[in-house]
Amino acid sequence: MKINRNLWLVEGFSYKKSSPPWPCPICGVGILNAVKPLKAEQSQATIKGRKSTSFSSDNEDAIFRFAGFMLCANSQCNERISIAGNGQLLAEGTNAQAGVKYQGPRYGVFYPRYFEPALQIFTVPDSCPKDIKEQVIKSFSLYFMDSNACANAIRTSLELIMDEQGIPGLNEKNKPITLGARINQFNDLNPKLKPLIEAVKWVGNAGSHISGISKNGILDGYELLQFVLSDLYERNDVYDRLSKKAEAINQSKKPDNQ
Repeated sequence: MKINRNLWLVEGFSYKKSSPPWPCPICGVGILNAVKPLKAEQSQATIKGRKSTSFSSDNEDAIFRFAGFMLCANSQCNERISIAGNGQLLAEGTNAQAGVKYQGPRYGVFYPRYFEPALQIFTVPDSCPKDIKEQVIKSFSLYFMDSNACANAIRTSLELIMDEQGIPGLNEKNKPITLGARINQFNDLNPKLKPLIEAVKWVGNAGSHISGISKNGILDGYELLQFVLSDLYERNDVYDRLSKKAEAINQSKKPDNQ
């Protein structure tokens, strides 16, 4: 399934509008709704700033911290997901880019940094090995918090895939083999997937650079990784199931009519 970029590129939400339709990470069916009110407290910098003569009432840098819950709308689930992050007070009609400021009622905009359990940006196949699945979900938990750390976690998932595929991580001298070299060896097993995995590696590497990586770059990596996991594990699972069915039909020379 294609990743909905518009959903995952949303930076913040307010009570004026409903929260983004993030899917519940437990049931995968229900949409999460913020449980009002979210608990919010001003940051110390804002509190101290308000005591300064230079602090303006239309200051858009008035930051607060928030925490609370999101509730799954699926009545069969009703799971509550923890959410926390930073917020900002904005005035009606404020347009920072156009230099427009309006003295009037203010509303809070919430910028999430943490979800527990982590939101699932894509569905990891059930047949995916446990350690790989856990590593991908770890990257999901970092998506809102730290893009560079998220990219590095994605890269680590590739190392685990190479392990699972039997590509050695050490050479004959017991020295580590680079991920790039391991991916080149993987090409002998699956030349179709090699370019995709290599591209995911570059996404992961970008997280180690000073310039960092954007959310769009992370989502590029996730789209590629989603296909790789599906091709390696989900399709094989379907193939095994259908192979057993085909074997039963071939042995009996007829389908099961019951």
